[in-house]
Amino acid sequence: MEKAVRFDPRVTIVALVVLAITIVVSRGWAVLGGTTVLLAAYLFVTGLRARDVLRSTAAVVWFAAAAMVVSMLTVPGNVLFGSGDLFITEEGIMDGLVLSARLVLLVWLSTSYVLSVPLVGTLDGIAALLHPLLRGRGNLLLVSGIAVAFVPMLLSTARRVRAARIARGEPEGTGFVANARFTASAAVPLFAAVFRSADELAQAMEARCFDPAATRTRYANLRIERRDWILAGIVTLWAILSLLVTLRPV
Repeated sequence: MEKAVRFDPRVTIVALVVLAITIVVSRGWAVLGGTTVLLAAYLFVTGLRARDVLRSTAAVVWFAAAAMVVSMLTVPGNVLFGSGDLFITEEGIMDGLVLSARLVLLVWLSTSYVLSVPLVGTLDGIAALLHPLLRGRGNLLLVSGIAVAFVPMLLSTARRVRAARIARGEPEGTGFVANARFTASAAVPLFAAVFRSADELAQAMEARCFDPAATRTRYANLRIERRDWILAGIVTLWAILSLLVTLRPV
């Protein structure tokens, strides 16, 4: 799903990193709850649907559950129930809940960014942010951009190869070993298609005399507008407030 870019990619990337750090270093529910409210406001402003973001929770539900169980069984504190070396503490339950909430909130944050900023905007934003550090190293940014752009093409080619093999009557298998053998046998046509696409791209760039070090115009010029300053100010104030809450003596 593609959404209109409402904020400058550079500001959005920096805000994403700051909020992610805020989530990781937080020690209580106040910071996590406030970050959730900010994320909900971002979804409202950008016009994203909350269900598209909530759907990504399924990717980390097992990790969150495992973190919860490990925390309950390993964190010492006030024992609620148990016997011998196996017991569950009140502090372990609270730490597990906070850790699970962190994982889910990080996934929601990254999903919101992916849905609101297109790939081209992300690459332009990263290139602009890293330009002072990578001056004269345009090839590195070019290779990184091409590698990222090849990921969806690789997945699409893998689906087509798999569908073609199943259409020819080849058994997919039901066990782990059978699925691994089926996937390994599809690697040859998959990588052949990828290398063919890479060769076509290289020939096209060669025919156009492409020079990554040359000065070129951009399809979309990045400009920081008023709404970007507002987003940066809100995230900065929230990061400072979260730091004060986190460092406050218990």
